[in-house]
Amino acid sequence: MKKIWMNFSIITALALGLAACSQNDTNQESANNATTNNESESLAKANLKVNIEDAVKTFQDKYPDAAITEMSLDNDFGKWHYEVEGVDEQNQYEVEIDGDNGDLNVKEEEKLDADDANGVKKEKEALNLDNLITQEKLLAIVNDAQKGAITQWSLEKASTATYFDVSVEEQMKEYEVSVDAQTGKILEQKQDD
Repeated sequence: MKKIWMNFSIITALALGLAACSQNDTNQESANNATTNNESESLAKANLKVNIEDAVKTFQDKYPDAAITEMSLDNDFGKWHYEVEGVDEQNQYEVEIDGDNGDLNVKEEEKLDADDANGVKKEKEALNLDNLITQEKLLAIVNDAQKGAITQWSLEKASTATYFDVSVEEQMKEYEVSVDAQTGKILEQKQDD
């Protein structure tokens, strides 16, 4: 009986050891796949035909009296697109612009609340789009500061400063790099929790 328990214990220990080794291989494979997927989705590797200036112009051609209040470049299912929000005196607009062909898709058009109408929101939230650094320069600055796959950026405003908030992924960790939109100066760099 003692011999049976001893054999059972040895077999159980071997099975648990193999399972643990198998789990480590699976984790490593998942990490390798995530890195490969991030690299293939990296903005640095994308061959976008529509740049920031083109996206701004496309929005302004559609809504000439509107100011852009938010703008981002993101990748959904391998397709890069700009999301642009803006306001004029009475309305708020949200569009998506294809990063490859510049096609504009209107996602939302609605009246502003009374508190935001008559130019209030437009004046308070309009991004400064004068003398923006190019996307190529932005990518170079971010790549010098933080290695990894650039997965998206957004153009934001704090006080009177307009800046790019750029997301970078490296070895299953996420980083944020904030860059002044006019000067290219790095304002902040941190690892996300």
